[in-house]
Amino acid sequence: MRSSASIALSDSAGSLIEPRRTGRAACVLSFAAVVGIGSAACGSSGDPPTSLPSGGTGGSSAGGSSAGSSGAAGSAGTASGGSSNAGAGGTASDAGLPPGVGPCNVRIVESPPTSANHELLCTDIAYSTNPPSGGNHYGVWAAFQNYDTPVRPGFLVHSLEHGAVVFWYNCPEGCADEVTEVEAFIAALPEDPLCTTVPRRAVLVPYPELGARWAASAWGFALTADCLDADEFGAFYDEHTGQGPEDFCTNGQTDVATQCP
Repeated sequence: MRSSASIALSDSAGSLIEPRRTGRAACVLSFAAVVGIGSAACGSSGDPPTSLPSGGTGGSSAGGSSAGSSGAAGSAGTASGGSSNAGAGGTASDAGLPPGVGPCNVRIVESPPTSANHELLCTDIAYSTNPPSGGNHYGVWAAFQNYDTPVRPGFLVHSLEHGAVVFWYNCPEGCADEVTEVEAFIAALPEDPLCTTVPRRAVLVPYPELGARWAASAWGFALTADCLDADEFGAFYDEHTGQGPEDFCTNGQTDVATQCP
């Protein structure tokens, strides 16, 4: 049984997520009316890319630099406990959302992807949530492992399509002790019966564009929190692992953090 302890509560820039799975009743904020319902299977590299709503640019390059900006989308600002504009992760406004749940301020949104086409490697891609939780992506997916440096979301979203859960963090001042505890948390998660070369489809990665300290995402769902609540993150993993539109555990490439300049 997982411990209910929360890891290293600390301030964050705010999050976009409403609570979903907790020990008490909570609801899911559905973005279906905004981004559409359903998801497409992974397209071929020749498929025409389809941009998702609320476009900022998709993520960071290796070493933590921002991948630029798109259109009128600016860097993520803060307002009433969350990001107010679509920024470097393609985030949407959380104006009017209720407060998060528990000491870690956990919020979850459901945002069904409207496309899943392949984009050219290392191009910027807009996503509807921060952290990204589905949509267009690169033809290469990230290996199911822990990363010490940022990885562009285009690799990670492809891993989500294969049923992975990605754990993201943003600690500008460093948080080595927290990362060590989260690594142990992930290592204790149930093993995946479809996996043969890795124990599970889980990724841990720093993400400087994240608007919260800790987060998790799966295909169509994103969770953010001020700290890692083991019960909430564990429940999110249990519910969403293996739920991507392409459900298999062939491991991805291990060098994705260095493939894009």
